[in-house]
Amino acid sequence: MLRPAHLSRLWRFVEGADEQALLTIAPNCGADVLVRELEDFTPIELRPKARALAPEVFSRWREAGAVAAVRVNPLESQGMDDLVAVMRGAPSSGCPRWPSPVGGSCRPGAIPRGAGASDRGGL
Repeated sequence: MLRPAHLSRLWRFVEGADEQALLTIAPNCGADVLVRELEDFTPIELRPKARALAPEVFSRWREAGAVAAVRVNPLESQGMDDLVAVMRGAPSSGCPRWPSPVGGSCRPGAIPRGAGASDRGGL
């Protein structure tokens, strides 16, 4: 049974294109929430590969009993490309980087309803 996010004790961020980390290490690490980091942790040249792995990664993480989440690039840059790709894997949760002068962070409701999750009530 999945823990609600507010009761999750361990969140692990994983680089988006590292297949061994995504498919072998992360599902067995015991984290309550696994977050694919398509932004800062994933080099630009590896992002297409990372996007293509989404369905397999999220399926494996759900089988392991973890919340399968994703952090995408700012919607103004590559974020919409990220969303189109990762929504095929139906992540449990996600957020884009929130552009600001001091960096970014996830914020509730940051992914627009029309981004592909409307059949599940949004992310």
